[in-house]
Amino acid sequence: MKKKLTGIIAAVAALALGASLLAGCGGSGGSGSTGAQDGSTRTVEDIQADGKIVIGVFSDKNPFGYVDENGEYQGYDIELARQIGTDLGVDVEFVSTEAANRVEYLKTNKVDLILANFTVTPERAEAVDFCEPYMNVALGAVSHKSHVITSLDELGEWGRAVNIFGLGGTDFRPAFAYVDKLVEDGEFENLGGLIYFTDGWGSYPEWMPSYKVAFVFYDEDYRPEIVPTWAAQIVLDENGVLNGGRQEAA
Repeated sequence: MKKKLTGIIAAVAALALGASLLAGCGGSGGSGSTGAQDGSTRTVEDIQADGKIVIGVFSDKNPFGYVDENGEYQGYDIELARQIGTDLGVDVEFVSTEAANRVEYLKTNKVDLILANFTVTPERAEAVDFCEPYMNVALGAVSHKSHVITSLDELGEWGRAVNIFGLGGTDFRPAFAYVDKLVEDGEFENLGGLIYFTDGWGSYPEWMPSYKVAFVFYDEDYRPEIVPTWAAQIVLDENGVLNGGRQEAA
């Protein structure tokens, strides 16, 4: 089993490396110890000759990538990055990245590879290539056990019975702080996410929570430009779920 898993990860590494190399606009690279951060695109042979691969990761997105109390990188993406280094026989250098600069770091060859909860979208696929996904994330609705929601049609029926009062100026931050405190106190086990019904106007948290977040709008209230890019957006109309909006994650 271990041998098979290593082979799968090695295949992922090869595909991911190819994606990052195709993303850049630099030359063909050179032999010897040319680093990713000198602006040149590196081949796998360059990386192995250098003895180091440079990988962009999150430093504050537990459980994907974060820095622990000892200043060490930890998380799911970090473990995968270390396995890639092992399979290639090289050391791993981590570069902290944010959602907004992942594509830029690849295109400018600041890193050889990005492992940072990077959701595949058509727009991103025009700029960089992706390996096969190594994690699938889904958004679900949580309902009371006395009225279980089992389909989008049922969610739409439930949504039509909900009345939303108020207009603008909502401070979303206390609600997130309250949920964060519950998570910290161990009140939740395996919290999947937070669904917030809103008209969109208000003050959003500046940070991305450790759990998934979806803001739900009615069609006439939908304002995607003011919602944080890390949050999913679900739009409802009189017929139910109209569409799902953006989500960085991914």
